[in-house]
Amino acid sequence: EEDLERLQEEFFAGNQVPSAKVIRQSAPTTATMAAIETMPALEPALDTMPALEPALETMPALDRSSETTPHSVSMEEEVEYEPVMDPHPEPHVPVTKKMIDLTSLLGQVLGDIKEHTSDHAVPPSLPVTSEGKPARGQHNGFPTPVHRSEFKKRLAKQKEEKKVRVETPPRVEQSNDENEQRIRSMSAEEIQQAREEIMECLSKESIEFLMKGRKKGGVEKTVERQEDEELAIMKSTYFPEVPLEEDKLAWILNKEVPVEPEKITNELERMYRLVRFDLQGQRIDPAQDIPRHKGLHHHGDDPDKAGYSLAELFLLSRSQMPSQRAMVLNVIARIIQHNKELRPVFLDTQIAATVYLRSALDDRHLVVQVAAIHALSALVTTPVDLESQVLDVDSFNQFLGHVVLKKSSKERVRRKGLNEKLSEFVESGSKDYTDDVHLVERDLVRGLIQMDLLPRFRYLVDPKSELLNDRASVELVVGMLLEMAKEGQDVCEAIADEELVDPLVYWGIENQDWPMLDQAGDYPCLGVVRLLSVLSQGSKRVAETLVEKARITLQFLVTSPEISSLKRHAYALQIETLKLLRILAAYGLIVPTLIKDIHSTLLDWLFELSSSSDELRLKRASTALSLLEVLLSAAADPHKTIPEHAIDWNEASAYVPAVIAIMKEPQSDRVYDTALAYLGTWASHHNLFPPSPELAEEARKAVTSMNIRHTTHSVMRYIQFITAYRHQDSSKLLGSKKDLLKKDIFGRYGLWIALRDWVPEREDVLTCGILGNNIMERWLSKCYLQTWMKQEAVGELAPFYLDKVQDDVISKALFHYDGRPLTTFVYETAVVEQEVTQFILSPIDAMYHFDKSDVAQCYPDKICTLVHHTLQLASSIQIDHDAMIIGLMKIFLIGDREGQNRLMNEREIFWNVSDDMDMWLDRVCKTKTDLNGLETAWMHSSEYIQENQVPFYQFYQGFVSQYASISFGHHGFARLLLYLVTQIDIIDYRHLVFSDYRDIVPTLKVSRQELPPLSTEVDNLLKQVGISLL
Repeated sequence: EEDLERLQEEFFAGNQVPSAKVIRQSAPTTATMAAIETMPALEPALDTMPALEPALETMPALDRSSETTPHSVSMEEEVEYEPVMDPHPEPHVPVTKKMIDLTSLLGQVLGDIKEHTSDHAVPPSLPVTSEGKPARGQHNGFPTPVHRSEFKKRLAKQKEEKKVRVETPPRVEQSNDENEQRIRSMSAEEIQQAREEIMECLSKESIEFLMKGRKKGGVEKTVERQEDEELAIMKSTYFPEVPLEEDKLAWILNKEVPVEPEKITNELERMYRLVRFDLQGQRIDPAQDIPRHKGLHHHGDDPDKAGYSLAELFLLSRSQMPSQRAMVLNVIARIIQHNKELRPVFLDTQIAATVYLRSALDDRHLVVQVAAIHALSALVTTPVDLESQVLDVDSFNQFLGHVVLKKSSKERVRRKGLNEKLSEFVESGSKDYTDDVHLVERDLVRGLIQMDLLPRFRYLVDPKSELLNDRASVELVVGMLLEMAKEGQDVCEAIADEELVDPLVYWGIENQDWPMLDQAGDYPCLGVVRLLSVLSQGSKRVAETLVEKARITLQFLVTSPEISSLKRHAYALQIETLKLLRILAAYGLIVPTLIKDIHSTLLDWLFELSSSSDELRLKRASTALSLLEVLLSAAADPHKTIPEHAIDWNEASAYVPAVIAIMKEPQSDRVYDTALAYLGTWASHHNLFPPSPELAEEARKAVTSMNIRHTTHSVMRYIQFITAYRHQDSSKLLGSKKDLLKKDIFGRYGLWIALRDWVPEREDVLTCGILGNNIMERWLSKCYLQTWMKQEAVGELAPFYLDKVQDDVISKALFHYDGRPLTTFVYETAVVEQEVTQFILSPIDAMYHFDKSDVAQCYPDKICTLVHHTLQLASSIQIDHDAMIIGLMKIFLIGDREGQNRLMNEREIFWNVSDDMDMWLDRVCKTKTDLNGLETAWMHSSEYIQENQVPFYQFYQGFVSQYASISFGHHGFARLLLYLVTQIDIIDYRHLVFSDYRDIVPTLKVSRQELPPLSTEVDNLLKQVGISLL
């Protein structure tokens, strides 16, 4: 107001002319209004301007002015209308007067204007400043802007109050003289009485709050302590009965409640959230004090801790900045590479790390795509030197070395129930998952395929893709495809169907520089050639499409690696090409003009061995000889090849003289084995393609003059060769190598070849027959079992034993290099090896599962006879103790299972085989056992049990129930039941007999000599339940 009054005085003192004046006039007359109505327009009207809407002819004018224009007055007769009177008339007031009165109604801001006289005019000047500060309300002569934010006013007020409260905490200051005098005049009783009155009036929290002022240094108390006390007072005032939960109320005071490590019980969750890593993927020791200038501290969940947890990294992988996403993915890749034990964390369904990595491949920024490829490659593949892997040729060059046996994806996991009574083995791969993350946890490769990884790879390796400029990243993609193709036929065919082979062959082979003359250059990719080999192994259908592409790789064979600047890489390309040609030839797929193209090259490789012992040359020659062996088998039967007669016997056997020369002076064991294999295959076809006597004798002398290596493969190859010469006896050799030959498939095949010269023991024949538990050896297993059954004269048991041998067509084709019935060279091995006892007792298991066995259903009237023959046969060989106990329990239960109505006449067959049962009970019931051994024997005893996942306790319940129902105290039955009760030290098993079936306890009459030695505890337990051993 003072400033406004000063400015007004300055205005009047200057006698300035105002920019506007208020002139009060009377109301205008009617003539004046008519003049206003007929006033011409300021601008001429546009006659030609089209109307926005067509005018309505009958529509009356909205006002009078529209009817009294000059044109209408001159053309039409003036029409007079009777005016409409306002029922509440108001006096006419000019507009200017209304504006002034309006402002007056709003509070009389202007009020009445009064004239003042002044003798002296004071010129305007700026307000006087004090202490160098500008006057209030102006800045450099201009009024300061006024901000009327109510929120900021309240916020500033709260801060001010809080500041005052912190700076001046409640404290009892020194009293004035009057108060001190009053206190000094009070007696001790009065002081105590006053104190008690104060205590009664104030709450405990208020007293504690006031007593803080008496403590020294109360002003230095932290803000956090005061806020905690305020929170406690608030809680005690409004919620006195509610328990205080500081972690849930921490948000009121803007506190962070860190995750307590002890609350994380899951080990995978702990590694995911608590373990921290640096930018190189190495773990950080929590006890290590890392300075902040290292750059490992950040605004994460724990800003005081250096490094990044996996949870924080996956959160940052979704950043909007491509460079940050790429950096995080690179760190994740290093973590996986350096910490292989964290692989379960990345496959866990709750974390779903593979989803993050797979989605990162869809990023539109090349730098992120490259980082995602590195991270995903670290998870899918294992770091390996590909050249060293290719140059490791020993196992591939052996007999059937092109066949791959991989572990079954269905692993049996033991699952225990309450008190172990419901223990069972569950196949982890039996559940069919459709969800991506669950499938990834069980099968990473097939889970990624379900995530459409292959179509994304196809886009990344397209000839127009920018990724092809980064050779390292493309090689990582090839490495992932290579690792995935090893999983089997379906994966190989999925890769081929996605049309990934053609662009990779063009990039890695056709569009590269060859030969490799300089250190730097775009040279053929070894991984692509290796991928062709693995895809051919996995699927014959894919191999058929790769024949022409294999022809492109022949260029690597005809060029000497010695001229290459990368010698080792060039040798690896040659060896992998030879492997690819052998795999195709094993299917019968012969590359056109193969022998003609490489004939002279192969001869040079073989002849140069006499003057060179270079390791790379020896490996190359050994791999070439293994290829020639397969080509010999294909040439022996022209109908095996595609197309037929693709290779001639004379072409494949033209290398015999060179191989004989190698046998006379072998440079290494690996060359000796493959040379012997080539001659053995050549000699085994003498009846079809007889050689000249001179050549045959020269080969025999070269082979027999050498010392045989002490390996099953070398012995098998030697037998293969020597049995072609009928006058050679191999019995002496077989006698000394018998134990060695039973070790693996090479030894068992060698024994089978030599059966005409050597009669093995019956148990050796049976052992060789049942050890062939995988698809590759089924044909050989069947041959051995047929021989054993002829020796044992098993008679009516033969169908049961032959039923255990599955279809042998594929196995026979593998042994004879016949690719016509084959679809792949990758097979799964059996999880549990079949044992002799299980095989011998298989007829008993078939009769126990009568409703599921087609063979057993053919002999419903001969059950007793078959059981008798099985027990007699088992007595002639070494039988597993626990497996025999399971077999005896099954005999007591034959006919009791559902679906066995056809065995009504043969129920309770144990009465008819009591003599055989007693013989075996005498052998097994005097040896101790335990629950683990019985459970294992139960699960291995039958494929039906494994398929249905039947727990042993359920089988035991049926056994006890059968005894209570139909045994009538059968001595053998009672003896076996009491044996089980004394040996299984689990309360549930004993409680079932002594409590649930306590009525059968008096019938368990067994002598002490019929059981193994019992402990004092077990003996006392039997006495307590009323069992007295005889």
